[in-house]
Amino acid sequence: MFSNDNKGFFALEEAILSYQTPGQQQFLFAHIILEGYPAWPLWDHFHKYLTLDYDTAMSSKERGTYRALQQIADFLQDGSHSLKDYGLPEPTFRSVEVLLELEAFEGRHEQLQAKSNDMLSAMNAQDGETPSPFFIEGKPG
Repeated sequence: MFSNDNKGFFALEEAILSYQTPGQQQFLFAHIILEGYPAWPLWDHFHKYLTLDYDTAMSSKERGTYRALQQIADFLQDGSHSLKDYGLPEPTFRSVEVLLELEAFEGRHEQLQAKSNDMLSAMNAQDGETPSPFFIEGKPG
């Protein structure tokens, strides 16, 4: 039905423009790819709309994407398929603590890597000296 032209793309685009809920869009997405339309072009173009309700409710894009993919997987399972069949990413679950840490340091990778490198170079021997091991000993805290 959708394999040779852009009807699947236009159907999902129309659902978004007519203010269908993300849950309805997920249902339509699943059925479009079950009919044979390639999943990756749709996912790449529309994933922010497909995950919008979960991103907002869960205050984390990663958890929102996980929940949306899980919902799509449920719809695909009704058609005896899985996300893997379409090359879509399998949802991963990370604890709330890990997500909070990832969000706290998001966008600062290069800065933190540079600081780490500076600290490491400060520990190395200078002027051709042979590095000697050092130990830190004491009570924790």
